[in-house]
Amino acid sequence: MVDPLGFRRLLARETNVSDLLQYLTDRDPTPWAALAPGTVGADREARIGATQSADLILRDIEGTATGGVEVKLGYTFDGAQAEAYEKTLDERIPLLLAGLDTDAVSAGAARERWQFVHLSTLVSTWTSSKDTEAAAVACAAARVLTHWDETTSAVLEIGGHGAPLAAIQEPFLARVVTRALETRLHERRELRTLADVTLGGGNATLMAFSRIPDERPGREFIGEIRWSIPKQTMVLRLGLDYPRGSREERQAVWDAALRMDDVIAADRFISHVAASTPVIARTLSSKGAGRPRRKGNWNDIIEKGFESGDAKNYNPGFHRDRDTRFEAMAQVDLSQASGVVVESLLTLGLDYLAEHWRPAGSQS
Repeated sequence: MVDPLGFRRLLARETNVSDLLQYLTDRDPTPWAALAPGTVGADREARIGATQSADLILRDIEGTATGGVEVKLGYTFDGAQAEAYEKTLDERIPLLLAGLDTDAVSAGAARERWQFVHLSTLVSTWTSSKDTEAAAVACAAARVLTHWDETTSAVLEIGGHGAPLAAIQEPFLARVVTRALETRLHERRELRTLADVTLGGGNATLMAFSRIPDERPGREFIGEIRWSIPKQTMVLRLGLDYPRGSREERQAVWDAALRMDDVIAADRFISHVAASTPVIARTLSSKGAGRPRRKGNWNDIIEKGFESGDAKNYNPGFHRDRDTRFEAMAQVDLSQASGVVVESLLTLGLDYLAEHWRPAGSQS
């Protein structure tokens, strides 16, 4: 076990890490000397700006601010947060973004006043503290943070080394990885992206969308992965996603899905990928088209919309979310696929759908 004391769960929340830094500062503030000289204490959740709170405001013996610290564990560091610190704290006061390796990209999005600090490195400075309690706690916490950095960096192939996604054994880290991939997809391909968790199960999800040519805004191709750490499974889903809430959109997406019936098929997509990138194709498998059997008359759903209890009587012959998202599904081999492979699968999937798109008036 990496942390027999159970620090992984304790540290899997940004608020808990901020509390840890305040605790360590209260026990021994000297490790801040290089980053925020004069620090003797820290305040948690001090008000900055009109509506924001700082994770930590470092202070000197007179109570004057010596630094601002924002803690991130895979979440986006947005401009509004940065601006709140900048407007509240004097420009001579250092501003620190403390996070995992995967959060370093957020520092680039911040303004020039900000300095990125690796949490594993920061917490490690207390391991040599003369305060034995602080040193012991820091040792346990640093061990976990270092493990998280090494594991996520490996599966994301940061620094050129790679590891399969099977190395990720904690739901929290799966969410960190999917959020990092979301940032990559958005920046490299300018795709609309969403990293989230499934309702109920809390499994990590990552969705990427691209607009369908010559269709109204909101009608999109979708590629998504759903990743269950408890089951050690991941699925890739590809298909169509239209706006919810109207009969017009239900009819439009159904008509489009019928035109694309042989395209929204996992086995065909795998064959398509195998022709150009067989190494990536080997990470995928499916049972035929990767779709359920059709059940009931879907025109009933087009007329009234999908309601609670309809699932037992109706299925469009696609994996679906409500009544305007239709997809095929393939399994992803976690023992072979890295984060870079998942990124490629989503972009390849969207490109595949766009290449084979059949507009209204076409036949499947």
